[in-house]
Amino acid sequence: MELITRESDNANATHALGTGVDMRSIRAAAALLLLAGCNGFVGEISTEKPSGPAIVVVNPNYVLLRPVTSLETQGLASAPVYGQTVYFRPEERILDLTNLDLRTAKVEIRHGTPERYIVAVQTNPVGKQLLHEWTSAHIEKQVGVFIDGQLISAPIIESPIDEMIVLDGDFTKAQAESVVARLRHGGAG
Repeated sequence: MELITRESDNANATHALGTGVDMRSIRAAAALLLLAGCNGFVGEISTEKPSGPAIVVVNPNYVLLRPVTSLETQGLASAPVYGQTVYFRPEERILDLTNLDLRTAKVEIRHGTPERYIVAVQTNPVGKQLLHEWTSAHIEKQVGVFIDGQLISAPIIESPIDEMIVLDGDFTKAQAESVVARLRHGGAG
């Protein structure tokens, strides 16, 4: 599965993740590349059966996916990304931390870019269904990726996605580990 993303120097994304990770340095903490068979776009991501008890979600809003549009609409919130402004309803969401299996959060080396890392997290059964339904119905639309309230990317959906999200920013290993640590603590800062 593929997802097209656009690079950005989102100068307004300087909000810290609460772990000393600067939003500019992870400006796409995710060009939310969602995979599960991504044809090598990011590289092969291993999936494993989660073990241990489920992680209690403390802050479901730490990572949010929500619809965004480039069409200015009165009454919608706005945020800059990729040198443009996108609009969204703050109360609307596709996924949050309650739809992810936080036990599966892990750091992986970004394919083709030594010393750069991604964070991969599998969806839970409800998240898988929600993400698949939304992405299937919104091909060629943008999805906003918010970390700790800040819009960090708005990739265009190219095909249905369901099993995994990959937060792909310009992470160093330490930055990716900080994001994973926060995910493993249910989004608590």
